[in-house]
Amino acid sequence: MMKRATAFLLVAFAIGMSLGCAWAGAQQQSTGLVVEESQAKVLPEVGIQDLAISPDQQRMVYQGQREGKPLVVVDGVPGPEYEEIWGLAFSPDSKRVAYVAARDGKCRAVIDGVAAGESYERIRGVVFSPDSRRTAFAAERGGRWQVVVDGVAGGACDWVYELTFSPDSQRIAYVAELGDEQCVVLDGTEGARYQRVCNLAFSPNSARLGYEAWRGDKRLMVVDGEEGPAYDRVWGFSFSADGSRVAYAAVRGATWLTVVDGEEGAGVGPPMFSPDGRRMASRLAREGKWAVAVDGAPGRSYDSAWNVVFSPDGARVAYVARKDEGLLLVVNETEWGPYDGFGGDIVFSPDSTRVAATMRHDNKRMVVIDGVAGNEYDRVYPPAFSPDSRHVAYLAERDRTRFLVFDGEESREYRRGYPSEGRLLFGSDGSARFLAIREDEILFVRASLSQK
Repeated sequence: MMKRATAFLLVAFAIGMSLGCAWAGAQQQSTGLVVEESQAKVLPEVGIQDLAISPDQQRMVYQGQREGKPLVVVDGVPGPEYEEIWGLAFSPDSKRVAYVAARDGKCRAVIDGVAAGESYERIRGVVFSPDSRRTAFAAERGGRWQVVVDGVAGGACDWVYELTFSPDSQRIAYVAELGDEQCVVLDGTEGARYQRVCNLAFSPNSARLGYEAWRGDKRLMVVDGEEGPAYDRVWGFSFSADGSRVAYAAVRGATWLTVVDGEEGAGVGPPMFSPDGRRMASRLAREGKWAVAVDGAPGRSYDSAWNVVFSPDGARVAYVARKDEGLLLVVNETEWGPYDGFGGDIVFSPDSTRVAATMRHDNKRMVVIDGVAGNEYDRVYPPAFSPDSRHVAYLAERDRTRFLVFDGEESREYRRGYPSEGRLLFGSDGSARFLAIREDEILFVRASLSQK
């Protein structure tokens, strides 16, 4: 039942590795980039079979075996041995760890090192609430499933889908399968039953819940238990920031529609609210061309347009457009490019004044920052801005090695592969943080520019 790490299987490689995690002395490169490294805590006698990295990129938990018996190691400290282990997970604040363990044919959720609550025949992975204080999981007993929230089991059903906490962590919803029907269970109360229910979404303020429901060959959106009109297809449901507005895309026959606050309008694909909920963007198809409309006002026409993104303050809009044979990055109707392809990422800085995107040229990848293309690499990962918006960093690959690019300066090279997966984030101190592999070491790395 354990999902194995397929990208990079680390088995008993840690002989001779340090069990401490103190940061090594800072290494200043000739470029002025200061890099600090810390070895992950790995036990030499326990080979790694699966692992999880904390959201803050500062902790590691892994599942391995000691003399053939599975166990979990958290920050270098081994836990009890079991017959089987799966579902390693960190809480959003990176402070808590959970997993599921089996012994003598019974499963229990292990939370913060304690096998809490009752045992079950099967348990799916533990879900933490956004504030990291609460837990929930789906468990089976006697062929029936129930959701266990903070150790308290709910009603039984045939299967559980989409177990979800609200953003404020106070509410919980999931889809319950009951025979040939499904319904949403919100805070323990069942809603109406449908052929199928999917795509649950709480409003950002946690006050409202919406989802897609199937009735025969028709699809409808249900918001706060009230059904919307039936369409041939619906998708892309979203709330505004304050939860007062609702938008989604729909199809009726051959007509593509946007539905905003119950009103149908022209548009193709889901409308998008700005982060403050005051503005809206959508794609329009007209006379064989495409345009992005912001607050109802269409922009320039292109052969195609997609990946619309608002800045945090809602004042700027960016998207990718195809014109003739090239791709353009369009920011508030200013065109950058052309490029050969789009890498899938458009990122605004926290203060909304800067923008970065991953683009492609001649089978090489690059990051375009404020309209200026960086160096070309074999691969680039999503860029990130520092909290003060002054710096931008991303991971890149060249000749099967991986390294950091920080304001255009390259770090030393590391080995490519699992577990870093290209993830990078900035800490509150302005340092860029990521995981790296060097020879047989897993390293926590943080980097910043010299202040000298």
